[in-house]
Amino acid sequence: MKLITTNDAAERLGVAVQRIHALIRDGRLSAERLSRDYVIREEDLAFVVDRKPGRPKTHFGIFTPDYYTVTASPRWAALTKDERDTKLLAEIERRNVELNDPRALPGTREENLKYARGIINAFEKEGAAEKGAQTFPFEPPAITAKPKAKAGAKKAAKKRGARAK
Repeated sequence: MKLITTNDAAERLGVAVQRIHALIRDGRLSAERLSRDYVIREEDLAFVVDRKPGRPKTHFGIFTPDYYTVTASPRWAALTKDERDTKLLAEIERRNVELNDPRALPGTREENLKYARGIINAFEKEGAAEKGAQTFPFEPPAITAKPKAKAGAKKAAKKRGARAK
């Protein structure tokens, strides 16, 4: 049983020391306090080493290729919601036949169509959020008038005018 420091653990995992402290704080990595620092058993690193970087994907993430395949069609925009659901579900079913390890669909055809609608809504919502971040939802007003003077400036101008008379 070899003990290592948080700095060594961070170096081995390729993360920051703060991330190691967060894993310890969250209880995902066991450690013992030794004065002001922690020591970690080398074997315990195996529990967090297989962690994937970044945020976890949504459960719809596995259908990303299917979604982009059907939306690439020039006719996609002309389809109704029901036709879009059916087309996406058909693409998912077609790809499930191709794959050796098909992705499970929730149940009946009606339930699967609702599931396809959820996938489409999630991707369209994400796309709208990205598009909204890039452009203004409105045109900023054109500046035509001079900005108004502050109240204190008006009083000072009156006093100067009174002195000049």
